[in-house]
Amino acid sequence: MRQADIRRIALWLLIASVALTAAIAIWAVAFGDFDDTTGKILGTSLSVAGGSLLALAAATGWERSQVVAWLGIAGAVIGFGLVIAGIWLEPEGSVFWKAAVSAIIVGVAGAWIALLGNARLAASHRWVGNLAAFCGVALAALVLVALWAEVDSSGFGRVIGVFAVLVAALSVVVPVIHRLDAVPAEPTGSPEEWQHCPRCGEVSVAASGVLAQCPSCDAAYRVDSPR
Repeated sequence: MRQADIRRIALWLLIASVALTAAIAIWAVAFGDFDDTTGKILGTSLSVAGGSLLALAAATGWERSQVVAWLGIAGAVIGFGLVIAGIWLEPEGSVFWKAAVSAIIVGVAGAWIALLGNARLAASHRWVGNLAAFCGVALAALVLVALWAEVDSSGFGRVIGVFAVLVAALSVVVPVIHRLDAVPAEPTGSPEEWQHCPRCGEVSVAASGVLAQCPSCDAAYRVDSPR
């Protein structure tokens, strides 16, 4: 299945679920009829919307890493699919809901890494993107361990808190670096300047008047000879 097909399906599911949620809310407000079945339908439509949004976010990383994109999409589909099944079947015990939450955690981690992976970072800043991916995976793994092992330790909770802070900080830092790296350097018109990418500064020889692409950051640019 292609990225465009996944995106189209997720978008239509999102539109349908939002429309159904709005219709149920209007009916409940207008007629005051909100029974158990209506609540289940509302929960189902909200779950479909949440899964669709998560799948759309994960699909943005398709070109960078299909593995990460598929993990995010699979986590969204399986996790929210289990939530919908739980809404209607009302299973007993905690294992079912732990499985649903675990799948959603994997989906969120995959979508987050996919979104940050779209940032075009200069070669000297790519370690920040790698650090962000590592922190995202580590946080998801720690939360899964705490969920299934039912860890009741303040030290373990502090470790999760540290990685949560790092993930939050990197969620801001990576897009900012992406914007900074996108600002071209001031052209000097000298031949030495032509041999470097105006975005990331890496060596990228380009002929005058020809559209070139930097092999380091994939930026496209053209060198015009000074008059």
